[in-house]
Amino acid sequence: KNMTELLKTKDLCDQLSVTRQTIHKWRKDGLPIAFKRGRVIRYNFQEVIDWLQIHKTERSIARNG
Repeated sequence: KNMTELLKTKDLCDQLSVTRQTIHKWRKDGLPIAFKRGRVIRYNFQEVIDWLQIHKTERSIARNG
């Protein structure tokens, strides 16, 4: 997968094996959007992966104190 490629929500869901609802929740939590014009949203795959890594670590620290 080209890490700089901009993905549609559906393609991001497919790549990460998550639902659109999960992507929507992550967006509320600050998931980075590479491009948005009206209803058209694109994600940079590498930025999403980086964000997920950071959030995964933060959630782990919060749980384990």
